[in-house]
Amino acid sequence: MQRIWNFFLYSTWKLLNKSGEVLIQKPIYFIVLNIFPFLRKNEKEGLKSYKRVMNDKDFSFNISFAFGYMFFTTMIIYADICLYVCFYFKIEVGDKLYYYFIAVAALAYLTNQMLSWRNDVYLKYFNEFDNADKKKLIYLPAVLFHLGFAVFTVLSIHWTIGFNF
Repeated sequence: MQRIWNFFLYSTWKLLNKSGEVLIQKPIYFIVLNIFPFLRKNEKEGLKSYKRVMNDKDFSFNISFAFGYMFFTTMIIYADICLYVCFYFKIEVGDKLYYYFIAVAALAYLTNQMLSWRNDVYLKYFNEFDNADKKKLIYLPAVLFHLGFAVFTVLSIHWTIGFNF
């Protein structure tokens, strides 16, 4: 379970790195260097600093966002479980929704803490996945994992309590 969870974290991190490079780094880099050509003398240092701030495995924007996506998806998973338990056992939530939210958030935090964050376990798996041979399909698991659970949640709400407008 820990290896699979860290693979989803790794694929999310790689997807964020690639999308940041394609959507942010290259267009801004091209525009800035065309407007201010005198910046070309520090081009290599600037790219190295950018990659350290954005793509570092230990502490960077992309690893922070990847942790956030994993935490949010874990909350969605536990909210689905809570939704089905309350639906099948006919538990009325009512004013106790606040307590359910705290329980879901705590379970999501503990799950991510045990599987990835504790003692930086994810770094061991990241090094293993970096050395893997098949890197072509690294982005697809992240998209399917996060969007799949979001779609499943919407369908679960429709199947259990419905959308009454």
